Amino acid sequence: MAINVFTETELQPLLEEATANQTKEQFISRTVENLINTLRRNALHYRAYGPYWWWFKQLLIEQGDTRTLFPVGNLDEEILGQLSFSDPAYGIVAAWQYAEWQFEMGAQANTQHVLDTEEGDFLTYELFDEELEVRAALRRAH
Repeated sequence: MAINVFTETELQPLLEEATANQTKEQFISRTVENLINTLRRNALHYRAYGPYWWWFKQLLIEQGDTRTLFPVGNLDEEILGQLSFSDPAYGIVAAWQYAEWQFEMGAQANTQHVLDTEEGDFLTYELFDEELEVRAALRRAH
């Protein structure tokens, strides 16, 4: 079942705002660096991105130093296959938009995400990144 995702047309105004004072390359680079640092402090922050997490994680693996965060780099290929963007900057603003909704609802720590599908149905998606969940559990244990 295909999930509805943000279109690049919907994301264009957000991208223009995000890159008003920087190039797209700077925006992408700074976002990757900042998110890696955030996840080092709070591994469970990934949950706010819902299904977009997998796209974001792939970007972090490709463009950042994530060896200490993701020793293996497991991804949800099924969800990832539904998220493609012509430019990584669009993927970033899509993930941010989704996370903003989660924060507004106070649901940024939830692992369950209700997604609408292209068929007009709703689907409950369980987000679970074992690598970050283990990192968070080990951090709490110390």
